[in-house]
Amino acid sequence: MKIEIPYDFMPPEQHFASPVELLSAINRFQKTRVPFSGDERFTATEGKFELLSDDEGGYIMVPTACDYAFLFRGQRQFFRQCLPTLLRQKKDADHLFLERMRVVEFELMLKQYPAVRFFEQEKLAVDYVGLAQHYGLLTDVLDLTSDVRTALFFAMCDYDLESDCYYPKLEDKEYVSYLYAFPVINEITGCDTQTAGNFLKKDLRVIGLQPFKRPGSQCGFSFHVRENNPFKGYLYSFSYSRKDSEEYYNLMINQRNIWEKDFIVDKTHLIRDTTVFTVDALALTNKRYGYGESLGKMQRRMNDIGIHFSGNVPWHLSAEESKSLNEVFEKELKLSILQQIVHRTMRLENRNFPVMTLSSMGQQLLLQTIQGGYPCLEGYISGINITLDEDLPAVGWSFDTARPQTIPDANGKVTAFDRVLRNVAATLPESLEKRALLKNKVDQVVKPFRMRRVFVPSDGGKMIYLDD
Repeated sequence: MKIEIPYDFMPPEQHFASPVELLSAINRFQKTRVPFSGDERFTATEGKFELLSDDEGGYIMVPTACDYAFLFRGQRQFFRQCLPTLLRQKKDADHLFLERMRVVEFELMLKQYPAVRFFEQEKLAVDYVGLAQHYGLLTDVLDLTSDVRTALFFAMCDYDLESDCYYPKLEDKEYVSYLYAFPVINEITGCDTQTAGNFLKKDLRVIGLQPFKRPGSQCGFSFHVRENNPFKGYLYSFSYSRKDSEEYYNLMINQRNIWEKDFIVDKTHLIRDTTVFTVDALALTNKRYGYGESLGKMQRRMNDIGIHFSGNVPWHLSAEESKSLNEVFEKELKLSILQQIVHRTMRLENRNFPVMTLSSMGQQLLLQTIQGGYPCLEGYISGINITLDEDLPAVGWSFDTARPQTIPDANGKVTAFDRVLRNVAATLPESLEKRALLKNKVDQVVKPFRMRRVFVPSDGGKMIYLDD
């Protein structure tokens, strides 16, 4: 079923006949939301990372994207509960502690590397848990991406654990896979004005540009799943062929190299499989995740499940390895990392800031989200709610976390809203009329809070206020 949804609606959950149709529908929505659309002076180049101040003296690097209202996750199968690797198997307290200790050991290993030391020295965020997830350790985070094509790749290609590689489909038949679109709105709003605009400070985090290439090439974000905050998103199913799978494999593996086997892969696999850890890893894990018991008692509990401790572990770098890696970093990697970073200066009242702050980015995204894409088609329950107070200049916007996760039909395809889509021609005029009235009201409410667009000529000339 091919339904042309108006340009400013996020597609309702449905089945698409091909990945091309699904990608096209989402791209149409995103392109209407590009900040300062059509003015390339304000549009970051695709494939870069924007440097943002975290408001605490450090910096994070967010993959450049035309829109962050939704992040994406591709899956080859549908699961009623979308759970991260650490939570898919029921583990007792000691084995849960063990898997967390692997992540901590991984963190301590990475801190030996010149690229990581450079990031920490420059106060650039290193997401150790996100990196651990990307390199195959069990964590409590789900991978997300701002790049739809990356999510489609993971939905259409098969992973082989033994070789740690992805492969395209082999059979000539119709396959069905899934794409989640995660609404970011709850991650940038709070219960009061002081928390409104928080972005990447709660359960959603950015992995972004890191000292190692794989997460950056995947435009990675991570969602920390908690019992009171499960993962929910819009669900799309789509059909595809062996040829589609091969095309995405070629694009993502051979051209974009999003599954690069860099030099920490083998050492991470040693940590994944080891029964011998350092005491430093035990102590730090006990400090972060322990049960209030002494280090000695935790060591004995680990001994009881076959885990031992030593100062001599194979993932530690020798002096020769450290020297060699430092030379490679300085000669080959450092400049490559710096060339991927872009930034925007910011003027707030009478103060100039060399880079955008995370809270300002969140506020910009909040206003952009409030202004676009809702209501959707009549009869489609999107779960996104907006409230306008008629008497006060206030806008409320939230995602209904109680909204049940849409599930596929018995044939594996998302058909729950087919009736709504069949009636699109009849309901569209009313939907567009409501959309126009709502947009006018929202525009008036948010107008005083919108950021003014300023162009600063490269020769340092007079600033131009484009909104005047």
